[in-house]
Formats: sequence, C-alpha cells, structure tokens
Amino acid sequence: MGYGMCSSPILDMLLELFVATHEGRSAYSWSLCMFAHVPISTALRKMETMEQEGMVIREKAGRDRRRIQVCLTPEGLAAVEGVLDRLVQVYAAEPIATSAAA
Repeated sequence: MGYGMCSSPILDMLLELFVATHEGRSAYSWSLCMFAHVPISTALRKMETMEQEGMVIREKAGRDRRRIQVCLTPEGLAAVEGVLDRLVQVYAAEPIATSAAA
C-alpha cells in the first residue's frame, strides 16, 4: 500500500530492525531516521520511546560516538513477530462478504 497509506515511524523502524536482525546486519540510528521518512529529531524521539518501552537498545558503535547502533531486544523481536503473525492470520482468513456483493 505504500508509505503514504501506512505511515508510522515506530512501525517502520521496528520492521527495518526486524529485517536487519534476520539478515544479520547492523542498523544505526541515522539509517533508521532515513528509513522512517521523518525528521531526525522525530526519529530520535521515537527511538527513545521504543527504548523506554524495552523494544530496542541503543549502543555506541565502537570508538566513533557519532554512530549509534540500534538493536531489537528479545521483547521487541517477539512483539514484531506477534504483529506479523497476526497479519498473516488476518490475510489468510476468508474474505467477509459485504452487503454490496450479496
């Protein structure tokens, strides 16, 4: 459906972190800002919210303090998997007949 129809910076960032986790690659705060299509200040606030909720952890990436690595916590990973599992159930269900089709 595209970004314009389903924009949610937190969901966008969680999905990117989920994919990065499964691909075995690192994700950084800067790339998540770009992935979410929101201003950097907004993305950083959303990351802080996700961290406070226990969904992600942010760590300095080595000696370069400008690079902040962001990782899903086990709870964050389970939450994203739960959402994806539920979406599979919703899309696998038989379509509901509408009054217009009846």
